[in-house]
Amino acid sequence: MSSERRTYPRYSIHTDVLVSMPGPAESTSDFTVESINVSLAGIQLSCNGDLITALLEQPKLPFGCTVHFNLPSNEHRFVLGSQYLSYRRKSQRDFVMVVIFLHEDEQQKQLLEALLTGMM
Repeated sequence: MSSERRTYPRYSIHTDVLVSMPGPAESTSDFTVESINVSLAGIQLSCNGDLITALLEQPKLPFGCTVHFNLPSNEHRFVLGSQYLSYRRKSQRDFVMVVIFLHEDEQQKQLLEALLTGMM
C-alpha cells in the first residue's frame, strides 16, 4: 500500500481553463484546455501540442503563464499567475501539463484553499 506524499491533496475537477501566456511583441496567446485535477499548489491540465509548443517558445526561464478557471458550483473566477512545472505526452497530439500557482494574491489563495477543503 502506498501513501500520498504530496503537501496538498489533489481534487479531481474537470472544468474549462483559459491559459494565457506572453507572446512576441507584448502580445498574449490564449489556449482553452481542461483541468484534470487541482490542488492548492497547482493544476494539472489536459491539452494539445499547441499549448506545449507555445510554452516552450517562451524566451526565458522560468516559463510562465496565467490560468483562469472557476471551480464547479462557485461563481468566483480564479486568475492565478503560474509557472510551468512539467508535461508528458499521452498520445500523438494529447498532453498532460502541470503548472504551479505563484499565489501572488493571498485572498485568492485563502479562497481556493477554503473551496478545495469544502469539496472533501
